[in-house]
Amino acid sequence: MNAQMFRLFFWGVVSVASVHLSFVTDENHSARDNVDEEDGAMGNDFESPYKDTSDVHTCLMTYASHLDRVHDPRGRDLGRRIRKLSKRIEISHGTPYGTRPESTIFVVGFGSTGTSSMATALRMLGLTGDHFGHANNFLLHRMCNHLSFEKWAVDQDFVADTPVAEMFIDLFVTFPNAKFILTDRPPMSWIPARLKRFKATWPPTQKPCNLGLASAFSTHDLANLFGSHPDLVKCVVPRDRLFKVNFWEDSAYEMEHMFANLASFVGRPEPKQSGMPHDNKGWNSNKVRLVSLGDNTSACPSEKSLVSAFQTGDASRISLSPDQVGIFMQRAAKEDCELQQAHEDLESPLDVRAKDLPIIIEVH
Repeated sequence: MNAQMFRLFFWGVVSVASVHLSFVTDENHSARDNVDEEDGAMGNDFESPYKDTSDVHTCLMTYASHLDRVHDPRGRDLGRRIRKLSKRIEISHGTPYGTRPESTIFVVGFGSTGTSSMATALRMLGLTGDHFGHANNFLLHRMCNHLSFEKWAVDQDFVADTPVAEMFIDLFVTFPNAKFILTDRPPMSWIPARLKRFKATWPPTQKPCNLGLASAFSTHDLANLFGSHPDLVKCVVPRDRLFKVNFWEDSAYEMEHMFANLASFVGRPEPKQSGMPHDNKGWNSNKVRLVSLGDNTSACPSEKSLVSAFQTGDASRISLSPDQVGIFMQRAAKEDCELQQAHEDLESPLDVRAKDLPIIIEVH
């Protein structure tokens, strides 16, 4: 996603945002009474005791107790917001509120966690979807104007990037057959990367339209907010509907098998050494390029060093096997870069950069 494009959409939706917190329009619900909950450690090392259940209410109460420790510069009670959200979502014993039949895949990691690389991997497997496209714009408008999306005509296989993570709970309870991909990274590396690229960005929490800018929060509080999100996702989503990847911290073994495991998760044939899928929308599913993380109009600053280990002769192209895809994505992420698909027409504005054409990466 382009930073300038994000700023335009951000201020566009914020200018008409309401302080209403739920897509359910019942105004008569009051805030949940204070819940006496045991304090626990907060952050990525938090082990949810509800990891094997779909009791969304219990998970939200745990999440709310963590947000109680976050100081909102505007004085809002972040934990109370989540308790109100939980009460307004009519869930009993894990039964979803919504009845949408689609088995859509939602990438529920916040922006700047490798969502573009993940969207690229999904397209390489033959799926269609949006990465900050029309579907995202639709969801942004509804999230910040408390509009229902029960009648949303989902016509793609996946949706990734803002505001999918910010609408995670609403999406989970609306789409009982959906699958979820959680992209994650260390909070203390996410904060500077995100704020450098997107100064007009929300704090990383559920439905943040009326919470102002993330930059107004302290680094400690942003880290707590960001670190609590994966715990919420892992608590809520049943294991057979959740795929997790951390391009910054996963092991080399996990990265080597990432692409094959992803194919299995989304119900696609395991990638072989040849015959990668090709769709009919002008994209070469097996051709990708490196871009700067969070800005698909900018070259990856470490492109030459990243591709040097994989080049076999042609300086403008490299070749990867399926088991190298995850490894390459991880190396790119650690250099503040990610993968994006290359268009068949290399002279299109999408692929032309200020100085030269990108190096094309082919997966065989």
